[in-house]
Amino acid sequence: MSTDKPLPSVPELDDQQPQTPVTEDFEPGTANDPEVGTTGGDPTTVTINDESVTVGPGSTLIDAMEALDDDIVSVGPGTDAVDGDEDVPALCYYDRGGDCSDEIGPRSTCRTCTVETDEHGLVSACSFPAYDGLSVETDTPDAEESRSVNLDLVLSNHNLRCTTCNGNGRCELQNTAISEGVDHPRYGVFDDREEYEPVDDTSSFIQIDRNKCILCNRCVEACNDVQVEGVLRMEGHGEDTRIGFQSDADTMADSECVSCGHCATVCPTGSLTEKGIGGAGTLPLPGFTQRNSIGTVIKHEPAETIDDTDAPNRSPDPGSAGAPAETAAAAGDDDGLAAFMSDAKRQAGDLATKYGRKAFLAGEHTAESIAAKTLPEGRLFDIADAVGDYRLDRIDKQETTCGFCAVGCRFEMWGKDGDSLGVVPVDDPDDAPANNFSTCVKGKFGHEFANSEERLTRPLVRDDDGELRPTSWDEALDHVAENLRAIQDEHGVDAVGCLASSKGSNEEAYLVQKFARQVLGTKNIDNCARLCHASTVAALQRTLGYGAMTNRINEDIGEADAYLISGSNTTESHPVLATRIKQNVRDGADLVVFDPREVGIAEHADQYTRTNPGYDVTWINGLIRYIIEHDLHDEAFIERNTKNFEELKEKVQAFTPEKVEELAGVPPEEIASAAETLAAADTVVFGWAMGMTQQSTGTENLLAMADLALALGQVGKPGAGLSPFRGQNNVQGGGGDMGTLPGSLPGYQDPADEEVAEKFAAEWGERPPDEPGLKVPEMLAEAHEGNLRGMYVVGENPALSEPDIQHAEEALADMDFLVVQDIFMTETAEHADVVLPAATSPEKHGTFTNTERRIQRVRPTADPPGEARQDWVITQALARRLGYGWNYDHPREVMDEISSLVPIYGGVSYDRLEAGEEHGLQWPCPDEDHPGTPYLYDYEDGEFGFEDGKARFVPADGGHPGELPDEAFPLTLTSGRVLYHWHTGQITRRVEGLMHHVGESFVEIHPDTAAKLDVADEEYVRVESRRGDIVVKTQVTDRVGPGTLFIPMHFAAGAVNELTAETFDPTAGIPEYKISSVRVEPLGSDADERVLTTPDAGATARRPSDDD
Repeated sequence: MSTDKPLPSVPELDDQQPQTPVTEDFEPGTANDPEVGTTGGDPTTVTINDESVTVGPGSTLIDAMEALDDDIVSVGPGTDAVDGDEDVPALCYYDRGGDCSDEIGPRSTCRTCTVETDEHGLVSACSFPAYDGLSVETDTPDAEESRSVNLDLVLSNHNLRCTTCNGNGRCELQNTAISEGVDHPRYGVFDDREEYEPVDDTSSFIQIDRNKCILCNRCVEACNDVQVEGVLRMEGHGEDTRIGFQSDADTMADSECVSCGHCATVCPTGSLTEKGIGGAGTLPLPGFTQRNSIGTVIKHEPAETIDDTDAPNRSPDPGSAGAPAETAAAAGDDDGLAAFMSDAKRQAGDLATKYGRKAFLAGEHTAESIAAKTLPEGRLFDIADAVGDYRLDRIDKQETTCGFCAVGCRFEMWGKDGDSLGVVPVDDPDDAPANNFSTCVKGKFGHEFANSEERLTRPLVRDDDGELRPTSWDEALDHVAENLRAIQDEHGVDAVGCLASSKGSNEEAYLVQKFARQVLGTKNIDNCARLCHASTVAALQRTLGYGAMTNRINEDIGEADAYLISGSNTTESHPVLATRIKQNVRDGADLVVFDPREVGIAEHADQYTRTNPGYDVTWINGLIRYIIEHDLHDEAFIERNTKNFEELKEKVQAFTPEKVEELAGVPPEEIASAAETLAAADTVVFGWAMGMTQQSTGTENLLAMADLALALGQVGKPGAGLSPFRGQNNVQGGGGDMGTLPGSLPGYQDPADEEVAEKFAAEWGERPPDEPGLKVPEMLAEAHEGNLRGMYVVGENPALSEPDIQHAEEALADMDFLVVQDIFMTETAEHADVVLPAATSPEKHGTFTNTERRIQRVRPTADPPGEARQDWVITQALARRLGYGWNYDHPREVMDEISSLVPIYGGVSYDRLEAGEEHGLQWPCPDEDHPGTPYLYDYEDGEFGFEDGKARFVPADGGHPGELPDEAFPLTLTSGRVLYHWHTGQITRRVEGLMHHVGESFVEIHPDTAAKLDVADEEYVRVESRRGDIVVKTQVTDRVGPGTLFIPMHFAAGAVNELTAETFDPTAGIPEYKISSVRVEPLGSDADERVLTTPDAGATARRPSDDD
């Protein structure tokens, strides 16, 4: 549509740049969007190109165009154009479907979607209301001309170095220019290299090139309206308008960015791009990078990882990140234009073959700023598009499920040549029901660990000299089979135990427990769910019937009228789920947070109450007492659907406001305020995580929480329910559903039930043991006593995850025979006799079950490195070595066996998981005709998991923590997760960008406590308990209360579990990680570098001595 010369009727324009609304009086969590669309609650009817269409309230003209014909608005990662008889570009409009994209724009900034109306003349279709009776034409001369002018204005402010752009092949502006037939933009393009802003390369994950920014504002809205993070803003005026940071930071690294990647996801150009995927569609020539194309770069200063050193980023003077602007020619791995031009010419023959002579010449000229002067811009678009298509077509792309937390986000993963590149949103939001297009920093950028050079690639066997040496699979498997069988022959079948992984697939977890029970015949099978939500399962089974979340993430957690959240650092442990809560609270829902630490989600709360660690039963029972005393409970629901209410009523009488304040530290007025808020809400979600479960009173805590929900009648209806936020990606499925528990067969079936046992015996040919086996901590205790002599550990790291890790490591070291199956040489693997190299989630087929009970597919984009194998393949090979004829060809066959034995998975198959309107199925799904179960239980009819269908009130007993502060150890330590790491950190501590955010362990200490101890911020201190001591750096902050400390759980250097005690929940067997008594010694300049650089866990760990 554009031509070499402006059309005669183009008006004179003094300022050729698009005028973008500047965000003023900016509030964190909002992009201050203008209201768009119709007002009122009635549908409207409009006529578009002589065709009538009716749309709902709040609609714009673009909504009407989409409603008229799905093909009218084509949405890739954004919108390419509105296709009718004429193309109607819509660059600032973002609509992928689903509620997340509704939060982004439009801003009417680019005006490329102009259409003509009879009543109002030329209007922007993306934002103009679809008024009833409006008549719209898309192809009038004035509309075409306006769109052409505005597109050329956008191009005039854009750097068109497409063949070196990280967004090449995925750029909406590029696609629009091609579809509109742009040849020479009438106002030229932004190609004065001397005027370019430096590329902000300071972030590990996201590159900012403002020279390609079209000021569409999508990134600001994704950051503020979708993620509710409040990091980005639009700043400046006129020609100086730019994307900046609300904190006034100069660079991404210095800002408060959490690296969720949403800004890059929604950017329609190459202005904000993911570094992992960046360059995937560019010319593969040395130096052909976006950094070199611009010429001036603010460099990234990389952090150390555990691939570099055992104790990264720890020294008395570790330095600081960031670097001044410099030219690309002087920057590290960039050799400058002259060098890469020489290399480019040497590769001319290959490139001419692959892309054609024109593509090569265009790329060469672009690198030297020649192509823009000698070729029409339209030709550059076409060449860049061809190169991008060729390169991107050679990337392996698979829709899969995230392997980090249990929210169950889905995305399209990109891989090439065995490496993981990154992720992009799935095409259809219904294929990502938990997250739409949201991701967190780990889900978006954390898969780099799969490419590590430290991956295990060959089996290892410990030789007579005590060294682990590479060997063949045959030798390793034979060695495992011989030694496990020899131990059992000499000491009995239960002298061995198996530890399954919640990081692997359902199919793999099922086979590990089958291997334990059928092949080895041992009752000793457990998994890491023992360490996180075993108390949740125990409490919910006793009160409701099933030990699982009762509701859904988006439709219920995202739509509740009120929340009570306790013991969950939601914004860091489950950030995508937290996004739903933050959006809903912003829109008017009430949020009440009770926690000893003012976690991130508390910053959004209507009421935050700090509690004393270890007294959660006290304040919850205090809430119930207030609710009953003031007749705020749901009497009809209680009468209809529950039992034992009178026992609860009697129990909570002892929890008076005075007693609650004395023990839990909660003032009476805050109990009253929270109770009134929750009782007034129509729907309430109760959310918690390991802050509630990892206590010696964990089961009692969750019995009280379930009692509270039942008293308010907040179960079994939309927008309400009990919501345990599970930790690992498959801890619901692999950690419970698949029977990797010592007293539970798959599907939570009782092994002592004769009918159940016979069913499994008929399928397996062996009757599973009917007695409960040992829990993980009990296995290690029995190993100390010499009773448990062998273990098969799949994908878990008890040397770092168990309490009192010195005691745990002694047990592992003393064991007769230890087999570890993992992807890295973990702290546990360092003690092993045989190490078997396994695959990680981007390398395997299978299913995960997320925290809302949704079973979803997992697919690979790469093969395991070297000789490594998928876990199910290894376990099957071991079974065959021990005489069992397992013969699965694919995990789908394992799922077929699961569905035949497990009633709650009875209707699950791989075909069904992908056949519905949205991906996955929520259990219970008893048969192939069942649609799955969004809600456990029913508000009206009960349908709880007991024979009479009624829930049980189980009054909870208060208690004290296993260890209380005293004169020798006067401080209380709690532990937990941080946003940028996961579990024991063996994966995340290998990702440079995650380590750049949080590179070492630390201790949070309140300013008052720090002052009493004469401790300064960022100073190394020794934290000591009765079990041991560690050295960590301080963060002086009021996130914790006076007398309370916090240390994260993810680090081997500064390992918090050196300090935690072997105190356990008597019902669930879960350790009390959240409460330990400690003392602090400031080190000042006396921090011993040898101590700082030696890990506290692993075979080479520092151990306290008499001289310490």
